[in-house]
Amino acid sequence: MNGRQSKNGGFTLIELLIVLVIFSIVMAAAYSLFNSQQKSHTAQLAIVDMQQDLRAGMSLMERDIRLAGYDDPIGTKAGAGFTAASASQMGFTMSIFDGIDDDGDKLVDEWDEAGNAVFDGRDNDGDGTWDGYSEETWVINKGGTTRAIDQPDETVIYGFRAADDGNGDGIADAGAAPLGRTDGNGTFNVLMENVNAVAFAYAYDNDNDGFLDRDASGNVIWAVDTDGDNALDTDMAGNAINPNVNDNRIRAVQVWVLARAPSPTQGYVNSQTYTVGSNDITPGDSYLRRLLTTTVLCKNMR
Repeated sequence: MNGRQSKNGGFTLIELLIVLVIFSIVMAAAYSLFNSQQKSHTAQLAIVDMQQDLRAGMSLMERDIRLAGYDDPIGTKAGAGFTAASASQMGFTMSIFDGIDDDGDKLVDEWDEAGNAVFDGRDNDGDGTWDGYSEETWVINKGGTTRAIDQPDETVIYGFRAADDGNGDGIADAGAAPLGRTDGNGTFNVLMENVNAVAFAYAYDNDNDGFLDRDASGNVIWAVDTDGDNALDTDMAGNAINPNVNDNRIRAVQVWVLARAPSPTQGYVNSQTYTVGSNDITPGDSYLRRLLTTTVLCKNMR
């Protein structure tokens, strides 16, 4: 009988358990790293989307604010200017038609540049004046239909819809809502999605000396109309302005827009405080946010 014992070439149970533990630790670390990278990537995409939406919407708003009070060369919109100047809504009228051949195509109308309309070059009202150069009958051709130049889309209000901001404080009731402009027809056009809050403030030149009015410390006075009577009555600190300043003295607008990500970020708590006009907002939720502010001079308010 051979006194040697044969040995099994396999692993013992203890060795297998050790391997499984080590493998589990490595996989857990790999998953943790992957999950962290995935969250970071998702958060960065949300931030990029918010910033792009904010910048695009703000750019459109800035363009319109610069047109506030614009009157075309023959005065079809006499008296154009601000119609609302509250902290949560901004409204004004302007004449879109500038009477200038901006692109050199021999069509005296800026509408044709965007491909939205073409000045038809006819005496549409039969008054013997080329192209109907009379105030209420000046017409252009848009999409094959004739329309008067004094149109509801030349009167706009920026802000939330009433259904999204019931108390009119500039903070979306549901946490976020579309921000846009409502025209004279009551049509709401979305500028930015998922906006948490918006605010406006207005600087003025009450003595018409060509400079924005300042306080005793030399700071520009930013004010709002709190009672809707077309006069600025309160500054941003809540102090009354006496006497009130008519909205036609507005020369600059400051805008705050706080955007919120469309979905929450797991494991994130937003404890940052955002100042949006006179509102200080500390969310305490899991949504990423971005705040954008801008100041626009109203070049046509004179």
